[in-house]
Amino acid sequence: MLFGASASGFGDATATQCTFSINAGAGPNRFLLVGVSLEDKTRSVTSVMYGTDALSFVASDVNVDNTSGNTARVEFWQKVAPINGPQTVTVTLSGASKIVCAGSVWTNVDQATPLGPAAAAHGDTGSPSVTIGGIAASDVVHDVVSVAAPLTAAPNTAGQTSRWNVQVNGVTNNMTGMGSTKESVSGSVTMAWSVSSVTNAFAMLAVPIRKAPLATPTPTPTQTPTATATNTPTATPTINLTLDTDGDGIPDYRDNCPTVFNPDQKNTDAGNTALNRPGADALGDVCDSNISGDGYTNAQHVALGKDPALYCPIMRADVDGDGAVSVLDFVKVAQKFAQTFTPDPTVGIDTGIQRLNQDGDNKISVLDFVRMAPEFGKHVTACP
Repeated sequence: MLFGASASGFGDATATQCTFSINAGAGPNRFLLVGVSLEDKTRSVTSVMYGTDALSFVASDVNVDNTSGNTARVEFWQKVAPINGPQTVTVTLSGASKIVCAGSVWTNVDQATPLGPAAAAHGDTGSPSVTIGGIAASDVVHDVVSVAAPLTAAPNTAGQTSRWNVQVNGVTNNMTGMGSTKESVSGSVTMAWSVSSVTNAFAMLAVPIRKAPLATPTPTPTQTPTATATNTPTATPTINLTLDTDGDGIPDYRDNCPTVFNPDQKNTDAGNTALNRPGADALGDVCDSNISGDGYTNAQHVALGKDPALYCPIMRADVDGDGAVSVLDFVKVAQKFAQTFTPDPTVGIDTGIQRLNQDGDNKISVLDFVRMAPEFGKHVTACP
């Protein structure tokens, strides 16, 4: 199972809809999962659309404790086999509420049973956490969280990757909506977030995404040789030099986004290697979820009011995604010290050990700490 992209949107206290744009891509066995975080637990989602296609409801959870006067609600919605190409996801509510809406797309997902049973947790105080059982090693666990306060949050278990983390501010009843994933785990799995304040209500859901089953091979009939049998030559596969799926004038075999129209072939982060920066990939900007290569998605740049095309070393050094460069980031890098890796140029945003690398040399070394040191104590809001 492969992660494709994630994106997010938000609305203030007058919002009855929330939108964002995402491309499901052209990979096999595609799947879209949308998470919704609401500040007002009396509101709910009435519909979710991917372009003109409707999503189906998966699960919800609401904070029913409410002794602090804060509220929170979360929901998951799904779409099997979403169409290829950029589409607008539109979430419609039963009434106005502050909202964070976001989604992630995946390939090689079981099209018949894409999700396992969901698990929920909520509380009036404390750090958001939920434990879900029955996880297979091939599953990806995905969570969605709503916290009734604008706070700094970060995934708090090993291998947990933030997919979105958005604050919605206003005069009263502010909130934060988050989502993350964890791969290569099995059995009973805990998803948890560290938050800068533990005095606010939260609601949380987690659900396993199931990998598509392996195709059953078809038995090859045994041929009975005859005295006159001759070998039939096998045709040599050839590259179609003229196929242009997206019609942009660039043949697929050398198009950096073969399913998305981009005749200029612009690839902003391709220049990172020459600048001794990490994050370079082979994807054009129109299908790259992190066009600068600094480790923060385009959607996260926009949510912070920053230009997605500008590489920010503060964002790169913030390896735990909590918005600030601290000792915790140095600890994460130190845990992989002296390890090397092979970058994957087909992935739009770095994850795992590749996300920790600061100088683009595909190895965790002292040089990475040297790159991080000038950013210590800085917050991503200081990025251009």
